[in-house]
Amino acid sequence: MTAKRSALAVKAVAVAATALAGVFMAPAAHAAAAGTTVRGTAWAGKCEAILYSNDSSQASMGTYQSQTASNGEVCTGWLERSVNGGDYKRISDYHNVYDQGASSYTGWYWDGATYSAVACVEDAAGAIACSAPW
Repeated sequence: MTAKRSALAVKAVAVAATALAGVFMAPAAHAAAAGTTVRGTAWAGKCEAILYSNDSSQASMGTYQSQTASNGEVCTGWLERSVNGGDYKRISDYHNVYDQGASSYTGWYWDGATYSAVACVEDAAGAIACSAPW
């Protein structure tokens, strides 16, 4: 096997292992994908967090995404996930919106039978709210 093939094989194994471990992190999206459903919302001041999922039964494989929307103030949003009923931990980058009617989305994150997620948002005054878990 050539050095180039060896490097490609190692890279393929690393990508597969990352996906199987449930830590696949997609780049930020520009909108919710077709076939997704709003699973929860939360408001902090004029800031809204929206949780989307394409896993309708919460028992199979799918993905989560969150959206942060502003109604005229600076808002910061992020996505948190719990595994096996443990503590919720931030899994997405923070994303900010600044203008009336503006929105920002996280990328898509792994969902499965042992996972639940919440979409969280913080307003300019520092108030934080998270959606109900899904």
